[in-house]
Amino acid sequence: MKLAAGLKGKLWLLIPLLVGVLAALFAWFVLQNYLRQTEMDLQQQYRREYQTLQIANERVAVVVPAQALIAGEQLTAKNMRVRQVHPDGLAADAILAQDAESIIGRVLRNDLAGELAPGRPLQRIHLLPYQDHRLSSRLNEQQTAFSFRVRDEDHHGNALQIGDRIDLYTDAVGGTKLLASALEVLAIDGRLQEGEQRGGMNVVTVAIPLQDAVRFQEAYAEQSLLVFLRTRQQEVTSPRRLYGIPKVEWIVPSSQTQPTTDIGW
Repeated sequence: MKLAAGLKGKLWLLIPLLVGVLAALFAWFVLQNYLRQTEMDLQQQYRREYQTLQIANERVAVVVPAQALIAGEQLTAKNMRVRQVHPDGLAADAILAQDAESIIGRVLRNDLAGELAPGRPLQRIHLLPYQDHRLSSRLNEQQTAFSFRVRDEDHHGNALQIGDRIDLYTDAVGGTKLLASALEVLAIDGRLQEGEQRGGMNVVTVAIPLQDAVRFQEAYAEQSLLVFLRTRQQEVTSPRRLYGIPKVEWIVPSSQTQPTTDIGW
């Protein structure tokens, strides 16, 4: 009894020990939480630094001129190349490498302030609006294309251009007969747009009514066609016939035909 009473009287001495153990556990918990938070902060910091490094080293493949390009110049596989550039400051309409093939044949705008320096990223704004360069796209549902050879004097020293309007006459006996008026020139020697270097002019393609196609082909097969240039705004009806100097064929008794001569009036 005396021993139990003595131990009971000394239990208060265990209170400081229990407090110390609890304090130690709390300190351990706080330390573990601090270390865990510190580790997470370091990981986020390392991740941000890695992303920053990646961004600093990031490159985008874009199309640039391989040489100085001037307004109106056509893009080819030879005057373009691919370059790796940093995305900072890159225009939103810059042409990426994967789109390079799609712009071959496109033409630079005619109103560029100056030449495009080699290595400068090409932009969509530098290009003329896309046009369908198929001949069929220039026709409506009631039209077809008609091509014919022109004489040297009819193309006016190669001055005839795509988009001009012409009258076509057949070289009939006693004068010329109107075949069609105000026909639009769609192509010259297979070219659908001006600006390309060209030599002599041989074949002109115009848009004609589909219902008249056979008549045009027959007229072209039987007679030569005469081309008369007219203004694009001309509203005056073209004359049905144009008369020149009449020709007379002299027949001699021997039934031999003499060379045709002109009557001078």
